[in-house]
Amino acid sequence: MNRTPWIISSVTIFAIVVLGPFVINTATGHLLKGVEGPNPTAAVSGDECLRSADEMRSHHMNYLHSVMDSMKHMWAAGIDMGEASIETDFSFDKCQECHPTRGDFCDRCHDFVGVAPKCWECHDYPQTAADL
Repeated sequence: MNRTPWIISSVTIFAIVVLGPFVINTATGHLLKGVEGPNPTAAVSGDECLRSADEMRSHHMNYLHSVMDSMKHMWAAGIDMGEASIETDFSFDKCQECHPTRGDFCDRCHDFVGVAPKCWECHDYPQTAADL
């Protein structure tokens, strides 16, 4: 007994049922219709950010990781971290100048996209104004 037609039919029906809604939403452009972004609060001080909002949204972790890597190399070289200074625009201290709390700024986007960065395990960045 040949089961090939039954297997092909089953796989086809499964694919239509599971993938059909995604294909229809993508083709009609309704996949993200009505979904609003996290809309983090604007900077408290300063006229504009170091980079455009789109660039910061996409690449802020690259900037922060480059600072972290530099600090790790300095630590490995035996440089006193209390006296160490890296000239950069990208550090938590620089972010805090305009965005004093992470709850109104960082956490809104991170919660929206479902990521939990481990930055706060070592770095102090107040979550709310009450924590300042």
